[in-house]
Amino acid sequence: MELSLILNLQDHEGSSHRKKPLKFDKETSVEQLSKAINSLWNIDEKYQELFFNGQQILSLKSTLQDIGVKDDDEIVVCHTMLINWRTYIQMINEIKRMTTSGVTDQRREIALKARIQLSPLYSSNFFGVYPSLAIEEVNIGKSLNFLIHNTKKYLHRSVSAYFQTAYPGKTVELKNKSEEFAGVHLGVFVFIDNEPSYYAKTLGSVPGPDE
Repeated sequence: MELSLILNLQDHEGSSHRKKPLKFDKETSVEQLSKAINSLWNIDEKYQELFFNGQQILSLKSTLQDIGVKDDDEIVVCHTMLINWRTYIQMINEIKRMTTSGVTDQRREIALKARIQLSPLYSSNFFGVYPSLAIEEVNIGKSLNFLIHNTKKYLHRSVSAYFQTAYPGKTVELKNKSEEFAGVHLGVFVFIDNEPSYYAKTLGSVPGPDE
């Protein structure tokens, strides 16, 4: 006897990313169901978590009939690495809650720890399963790269060296932007012989407290 089953791929917030109705024999085992999900959404069996009526399905040998599945019931599918993604987002939110001024080192330390959470996501095809989260990670990564690689002192050093080479014999002075601009690109005003001449900024953006 066949059952019509709805597979629902969800994320860490319970939001649905994909749904697919499929037919299975009522004697289909959970292990066989897991293989079918792998074939459908390219989630290796070891990275799957399956739920029915709010409870995780843990017995691979149980059949759909054993766990009480009926026609048009829904099986929720989650990637096991969602816990790493959730931790990553929590750490990013912690960075955003910190003000820009005076806590660059702490923000950078959190950013480095946050990036560790991404390694198992890459190796388990997590972003292939959740492509919309891949876009989110790319956008967040731009800010993390700034925190890790483009601190203010490095900007000052490189800008000063460039303009001292470009204007030998002249006085090069750098002035920071007002703190009210926290949350946008880090930049400095460049004065040549006390005349405002240039504005230099980073390519990455600073994730401010309200961003």
